[in-house]
Amino acid sequence: MNTTPISIYTDGSYRDCKGGYSFVFDNAQEFNLPKIVFGVSSDSTSTSVELTAIIRAFQYLKAIGFKNHPIKIRCDVVDICRRLNKNTFNKWDASNWQKSSGNPITPNIQHWFMLSKLIKEYGYDNIKIQKAPKGDHHRIAHRYSRVGNKLDISEENILYILDSNKDPNKLKINQCKKMYISSFIEDLPAEKPWELPLPIPAPPPKKVAKKDESRIKWFDRNKLNTTMVELNKIILTEDIHLKAKEISFNGILKKLNSSDEITIPIAIRPIENGYYSLVAGFTLFSAAKILGKFEYIPCVITDLTHEDFFKYIESKNEENAKP
Repeated sequence: MNTTPISIYTDGSYRDCKGGYSFVFDNAQEFNLPKIVFGVSSDSTSTSVELTAIIRAFQYLKAIGFKNHPIKIRCDVVDICRRLNKNTFNKWDASNWQKSSGNPITPNIQHWFMLSKLIKEYGYDNIKIQKAPKGDHHRIAHRYSRVGNKLDISEENILYILDSNKDPNKLKINQCKKMYISSFIEDLPAEKPWELPLPIPAPPPKKVAKKDESRIKWFDRNKLNTTMVELNKIILTEDIHLKAKEISFNGILKKLNSSDEITIPIAIRPIENGYYSLVAGFTLFSAAKILGKFEYIPCVITDLTHEDFFKYIESKNEENAKP
């Protein structure tokens, strides 16, 4: 199996109140991909059209059924590369894509949200983002984004595709294939998270009692902070939880039923639209859901899956056990 990453140079050009974009496949022939894809967009800023170039590249790969293969995207906007490499989307998901004022978390929020959706669908671990180095491929991407800018805006949903056997320095529009691609605005959810009312602030978490702390093998009060999260914002996505055949509550239901609050934390990780996936604490979470009397539950927030979370805890415990 060929594990060489697909190398993609993207670029956007904003002129005359519209955008043009392109993406160039560096190693096109190796993967039977076209050399260049370009088009026009109704973007209103230079940053938004740069984002459109990356969005269209993912939409194109999705449309032709290309997935689960490493890709390396080279973009010439440092801020875009920085945000993508820091996986900023997890933080934005956790804040429901809003600032504390209720305003969208960032300009061009529709573009960023759609890009986050496409990246998650493709698989974040399969993607690397780099600042585009100067050279032939960057120059070609820049040139064809300018060509895209000259197209009529009525062709906004058309991709122009130049095959890898064509000379990019001798462009003739009639040599290009055309492909319809939907407007990514149409694919946005009806309820956009940044337009929803701000949630009522969660109460401050209570300190975990030492007797409860000893029951949680993975919890360390000196290293893991807790925060209160709405119980209905936490869902099950991991197979170990979804395929559980039975739950041994061992008195937890009775204890919670006689209490007005939960003090023992669970572990969660942010996913889309302000929701979280349960990582650890399945029994406690299930008991709280069954009783239906708790609005909030104390949580440790992590980026790790259930399996990786416990591998991490185990490695830390082994380090601490060393003399």
